[in-house]
Amino acid sequence: MDAKDALHRLQGTLSISIERAAARLSSPLHAFAVRMHSGASDLRLHQGRRLALVFTPLLLAIIVSGLLAGRSVRDLIDAGQIIAHAHDVGFQVTHVATALADAEINERSYLLTGSATDLAAYSTAHAEIDVAISQLQVLTANDAAQRYRTAQLKSLVAERHAQLQLANTLRAQQRTAEAVAVVRSAKSTQTMESLRALLAQTHAVEDQRIDARLHAASSRLFGGQGQLLTATAANILLLAALFVLIWDAFGERERHLRTEREARAEAERAILLRDQFLSVASHELRTPVTGLVSGVELLERRLSRILPLDERLRQNFAALHRQLTRLQALIATMLDVSRIERGQLSIAHDPLDLVSLVQTVVEEVRPTAQAHPIELIAPAGALFVRGDAMRLSQVLLNLLQNAIKYSPDGGPIQVKLTRTASEAALSVTDHGMGIPADAVPHLFERFYRAPPVRSEHISGMGIGLYVVGEIVALHGGEITVSSTEGVGSTFTVRLPISAAEESAPAAAADAVPASGHVGSPQDDTNKTTKGGEAPSPPSPPLATDEDERSKDRRLLM
Repeated sequence: MDAKDALHRLQGTLSISIERAAARLSSPLHAFAVRMHSGASDLRLHQGRRLALVFTPLLLAIIVSGLLAGRSVRDLIDAGQIIAHAHDVGFQVTHVATALADAEINERSYLLTGSATDLAAYSTAHAEIDVAISQLQVLTANDAAQRYRTAQLKSLVAERHAQLQLANTLRAQQRTAEAVAVVRSAKSTQTMESLRALLAQTHAVEDQRIDARLHAASSRLFGGQGQLLTATAANILLLAALFVLIWDAFGERERHLRTEREARAEAERAILLRDQFLSVASHELRTPVTGLVSGVELLERRLSRILPLDERLRQNFAALHRQLTRLQALIATMLDVSRIERGQLSIAHDPLDLVSLVQTVVEEVRPTAQAHPIELIAPAGALFVRGDAMRLSQVLLNLLQNAIKYSPDGGPIQVKLTRTASEAALSVTDHGMGIPADAVPHLFERFYRAPPVRSEHISGMGIGLYVVGEIVALHGGEITVSSTEGVGSTFTVRLPISAAEESAPAAAADAVPASGHVGSPQDDTNKTTKGGEAPSPPSPPLATDEDERSKDRRLLM
């Protein structure tokens, strides 16, 4: 009993020590991730605040500059429209004056010569005067003073036209002297002077309006230029500050990246050290554990020769064998992790009957899982695949052990084997604690353990499923997980099958020995190793007490 307790304590101490060492060596990576995430968040927050302090007033300054520029452009457009209108009015006034002068000249020529050409020219000039006055009325419609002047101008033009028309009538009657007298009369002269004065006054008003608008536009333009210059100077200063902040942000980012590279290098060194530790520890532990196994077997054999073993001693030796088997499995798993990292995990590709292999493993596990009745559903015939019998047994054994371990309240476990046209599907379903949805994608990562597992204080290093995933991948298959927290989990392994393999049952039968054990930890003759190193035994399957003692007697005889 003391030997059993000592061995149990040794296994527990080794497991705890290895877990603590792995966690301690993994802590730099975790610290690196936390520090990088926190540092990146703080850096983004700090830079964002500083950029916001500059970018906000810069945006306001740009908006103000745009508003000022828009107002200046609007003022210039308004002034331009008023000036253009005044020019149009002045042009029409000048046109009226020119046409009126032409009409006077043509009238005098007609009175002197009586030529019909001069009379026609007079009529044309008078028509131009009417058109120009009509356009003036349109242009001055919104200006009461100018509209009044235009009405006076129209009245005077009509009066003058009546005087000249009278003179033309007299000249047509050969009464030239009377016609000339009408043109030179005081009333006619007064009418012309009134017309000229009114035209000059109208033109002067428009000139004054143009000058006033030009002066106002110049004043506003000068004031707007000052405001725009001020806003532009503010924009330049803010842009300079923004450039400095962006430059500083790039500098901080470069420093952050440098720190991240250094931390990453440190984490990678820690990971390398951890892998070296696991490799060395597993190799160093294998020899003393093997010696311990031999010593227990020798002790059991010699005691059985000296005196018959009672039931209590048999149970003690059986417990010792189970604990040693578990310790060997832990060491073998650590060695597998080391081989996987170096690309040296060995896999055979022999034909084997998957139904027979699954039945054998399930029968070996059942005696150790009394609280978890295992239901096996498999095809009636054989199901042949190409693979490594020992490694596939290791996969199923790990899934069954996990189903038992993570169902602390007991409950049935279902092992189901089915096939399709191209693949075989092996599923293991438990009714345990389940796995959180956010943890499922990380289950096959090295050293990962789901949060409920850590909270339940269930022992383990988080490398079993990692090794299982690699073994399945090396067989050209895949493993998937469906789980509901608090309900249970289903792990499904899919392996490719070939119809040609069913024609070789004899070769496949050799892959599963008749003794009931699938493969042997020491049998590695048909395997190809990527790195050239002879593989070490993986986790051996659990055996019954009688099978263990039979094997031990054969080894010591």
